[in-house]
Amino acid sequence: RAFGTMIAIGWHASMEAGKTLVSYATSKTLAAKERSSVKYLHYLEGLLPKLHEVALLYREGLCTLFPAAYTRMGNEASIRDIAEWSDIAFDGTNVKNPFANALVVTHNDFCNFLHRDRDEIEVAYGMWWAANFDAELNTWLFDPSVDHKDIEGGQFLWGEYGVMVDFERSSGLVDIFWRGKKDRHSTMRSTSPRATARFGTSVQITAAGAAAFRRFWETDESKRRSVLTTMAGPTEVLAQGHKRAILNRRRYTCSISSFRYRERRIHGFHPKRRKVACYMAGAKRNPAM
Repeated sequence: RAFGTMIAIGWHASMEAGKTLVSYATSKTLAAKERSSVKYLHYLEGLLPKLHEVALLYREGLCTLFPAAYTRMGNEASIRDIAEWSDIAFDGTNVKNPFANALVVTHNDFCNFLHRDRDEIEVAYGMWWAANFDAELNTWLFDPSVDHKDIEGGQFLWGEYGVMVDFERSSGLVDIFWRGKKDRHSTMRSTSPRATARFGTSVQITAAGAAAFRRFWETDESKRRSVLTTMAGPTEVLAQGHKRAILNRRRYTCSISSFRYRERRIHGFHPKRRKVACYMAGAKRNPAM
């Protein structure tokens, strides 16, 4: 069984009656009681405009790690007219940035079982890093004194090949490409010190998301806007008690022939990008929870 925390954001099939496509964040992201405050609304409103910068970080990472995979994901998204997970301004008329429709973030010693992803294409790309919880700021931050070596276990495993990424022996930001829908993979159990966490992330074109976009574009043009639910302003979301579609699937797979792995020192990143990456995935949780 899976343990830990998984949150997500992007475009997915809608669970609302009469709707086809929805820009969503998981219920844990939007409906937590502690986040109903004005302070959190301001935080969320400040975060949404930064999603584009985070998306660029993933685009550049995949492009430099495995250019062919980056090209494949871009081409497939363009052919299918799939909006990128960060494109919250998509209004159903024009896809400006076709790419992965979903970004998934895991932490809190997340682990799962060997599985294959339910993706549209084989390309999957992700980043892993360690962070510290700042109680004063109530958020997760990069800390030079914290690294993967401080967290026991949590290897990323391809069981069929007997190969894994041992994060404890890695440093800084680790990024991985794998064939998400072809090869069985899993994240093994880990143990983190208090107020420390390893964040794992992935961007993919999910099969459910691609199917939702197909149905959306097959809808009569005059009716498309009515079957689309975009990411409303945070205040509106909480005020109306609006329920977003929940990503209720499990993250699965990689292949060794096409597997690519790299570790990069966090200190080599531009400070602004380091902050944006952690800010996006930080999820303002109490580490004791």
